[in-house]
Amino acid sequence: MGYWGEDLEITITFNAPIKINTLELKFYDAPGQWIYAPLESKLQTEAIDLGMLVGTFYAETISDNLKSITFPMNGERFSELKISIPNYGIIPEGMQGAGNKAWTFIDEIVID
Repeated sequence: MGYWGEDLEITITFNAPIKINTLELKFYDAPGQWIYAPLESKLQTEAIDLGMLVGTFYAETISDNLKSITFPMNGERFSELKISIPNYGIIPEGMQGAGNKAWTFIDEIVID
């Protein structure tokens, strides 16, 4: 799904608490097409047994046009996940589309 110049807020609610080892977000990254993967994402959630978890995690390159952000969830149980994904921002000078807002293309949300 593509979003132009907007920050994304995603909430995933489960019918019952589930055990999660990792949460991975995958993004398409194609600067020549005005599409920039986010540099970071934030997770705010509450583990059933541990309480509030808050963290900021940074993008890693998987391939030329794919980046991911992985949140370690350590096998804890969760009933809801709240994910904040800031838009890349304004396309830098010297790049195609410079001065315009970047697109964010989120490819997958993988819960393991």
